[in-house]
Amino acid sequence: MHPRDETMSNDKCLVDLSKLYENIDIPETLSNLLGKWIKKITADFVEFEDKEKIDIKNLSREEIEKLFKAKDLFHRELSKISFDKKIKILIQLQKIANGVRPSLKRNQRVWKF
Repeated sequence: MHPRDETMSNDKCLVDLSKLYENIDIPETLSNLLGKWIKKITADFVEFEDKEKIDIKNLSREEIEKLFKAKDLFHRELSKISFDKKIKILIQLQKIANGVRPSLKRNQRVWKF
């Protein structure tokens, strides 16, 4: 089944987000798309620090639409960033990665810019 295989009515849209790819972290994905910090995760719900609670097993049509709008906005904002700025962000992420896993120094490189 493809993740877009769905059951849809006027008020309900059932999409199995776990079929997007193997071992998807749905709470983290929602956090990234919505730009919110996670407060609590259960098997059925993710609760954010702003007290919003999403049933990850039964997302409503409204919630699905909100996610797609958030993703679209996220990508539109990213597209506005200059290439130079994107490279600088990548270099910063390389530096962070080197600091997180210093024991894996082999073949790690931070680009010069």
